[in-house]
Amino acid sequence: MTQFPPDVYALIDAAVAEDQTFNDPTTQAV
Repeated sequence: MTQFPPDVYALIDAAVAEDQTFNDPTTQAV
């Protein structure tokens, strides 16, 4: 697999965290 620098993983983690909040079933925001 390709190795990414730590800051890339930090961005991915932040994106995943945002996705989880946006996908919260109690909110209908897109």
